Amino acid sequence: LLLFSGCGGGKTETVLLPISFNGVTWSGTQFVVVGASGSIFTSTDGTSWTQQASVDSDCTLQGVIWSGTQFVTVGSSGKIYTSPDGRSWTVRVTNTLEPLYSVAWSGTEYVAVGFYGTILTSPDGINWTSRISGTSDVLQGVAWSGTQFVAVGRSGAILTSPDGVTWTKRTSGSATNLNAVIWSGSNFVAVGNNGTVLASTDGVSWTVRNAGIADSLLGVAWCGTEYVAVGGSGNSSAIVSSPDGITWTRQPLDKTNVLAAVVWSGTKTVVVGWGGIILTSQ
Repeated sequence: LLLFSGCGGGKTETVLLPISFNGVTWSGTQFVVVGASGSIFTSTDGTSWTQQASVDSDCTLQGVIWSGTQFVTVGSSGKIYTSPDGRSWTVRVTNTLEPLYSVAWSGTEYVAVGFYGTILTSPDGINWTSRISGTSDVLQGVAWSGTQFVAVGRSGAILTSPDGVTWTKRTSGSATNLNAVIWSGSNFVAVGNNGTVLASTDGVSWTVRNAGIADSLLGVAWCGTEYVAVGGSGNSSAIVSSPDGITWTRQPLDKTNVLAAVVWSGTKTVVVGWGGIILTSQ
């Protein structure tokens, strides 16, 4: 049992396979975790996990979301897969071979972002269209607020779009690599290397914060009452939490796995990372 304050109390640990997990989502009835070698695991409770058939042993899956009707996961070589149930997956055709790192859903449009400023959009997860991002920076995270998409990436890159088609560069105030972004209902919070945190109410004007750690932050979630960001360095794990995105507290952990992604189900937090680690709040 690992101590973890906030968003669920105590935390249990599971190590499934010695591979990297990079993404996790919650559908309302189950968690889906994706990672290296096309690996996919599912769980209804965040404790007992079932390995599903690999979609492609040569594909590293990075980001995954639930849209309300299907799961969508993105990964290396421009690969995109969809599934209605987390078990049976279908590969979709894209016109890029660039790695994709994150995907978001607005209710009418999917947006996937990736290497060299790649942005793809789709109304259904099946047919994908390349969009002009106006940047060559690697884009590593994307989120939807209800009125606009925000994409973040290397060297402090931030882009906004009302529809996924037309994108505008924004000034972040930071040159640090940004790895993930979340919308809480009132604020965007982006996290990055060296404990960097950026906050914005509108996606346009950003305030640079810091979580007070030297580790890179790779994932962030909003738990209804606080933000939880996860990451690490080469030999340590990091979890930090904040009620407002300004003041952050590091949680005590004795793990050496880099933590890559986090999701809140409404009752518990699931964190996934390298080395096949999964941490679940109880």
